[in-house]
Amino acid sequence: MIILKYTFVIFVCLLAPSSLFASPDIKLFAFASEPIAYYEDYMRKGIYVDILKEFGRRMEPGKNPRINIVPFKRLIKNLSNNPNGYAVTILFPNPEITPFVTQSLPVMTFKNTIISLKQTPLTWSNLRGKKIGGIRGTKLSFGEDFARMLNDDALAFIPVNRATQGIQMLFFKRIDGYLAPEIFHIYWLNKNNCQWQSQIAEPLVLNNQTAHLMISTGQNIASQAANNMIKKMEDTMQTLINDKFIEKVFTHYINDESKCTTE
Repeated sequence: MIILKYTFVIFVCLLAPSSLFASPDIKLFAFASEPIAYYEDYMRKGIYVDILKEFGRRMEPGKNPRINIVPFKRLIKNLSNNPNGYAVTILFPNPEITPFVTQSLPVMTFKNTIISLKQTPLTWSNLRGKKIGGIRGTKLSFGEDFARMLNDDALAFIPVNRATQGIQMLFFKRIDGYLAPEIFHIYWLNKNNCQWQSQIAEPLVLNNQTAHLMISTGQNIASQAANNMIKKMEDTMQTLINDKFIEKVFTHYINDESKCTTE
């Protein structure tokens, strides 16, 4: 009887789900917006794509991580409705993200600016009532002050699908300004051989804001296991910061040495 008892236990263990012993299910997401995450010749590219890919390699050596590039709203939904494993991304803090998502390690800080035309430059004194373009779904991602202005109807947020669409709308005077991190403005100016620069006013600085490692833990993960995994993820991302890997990725996509200068 004792032999049969232990044989039964071993048999049950062999039939247990493979996830009990295998690496945890880690899904990596980046929201679709060049230069953060985009496709070029069917290849996934972008600042967050490269960072998260290296993060995934260090978390699970020997594996080739897949980065899911999705629209911003879908990314928020994936974080907020994650039944199994871990959903991981890098984002600005956002009130639409549910509280059980761990808004974790600070990864990088951006200067958010609004660009406008030299003919009609935006300043803090004339900002009220203006139409400001930005990537669809991100209007609450630029800090509490900007969100408050939108809630008070002091500003109108005009969503666009791509940065080039927003900047073209600015030139056609369909919006008064376009909001994004300053280095992303630099990226697009450089990509267009600085041809836009002669028409753009001095950017209006909105704020400095830090993007964080965001970790959504599935309901199937025990509390202690989740805490241990979150710590491992934070330590892994910290190694990317310490190794200056993130700095190198930014330099690859955004070359400050070729930065356009104001005329």
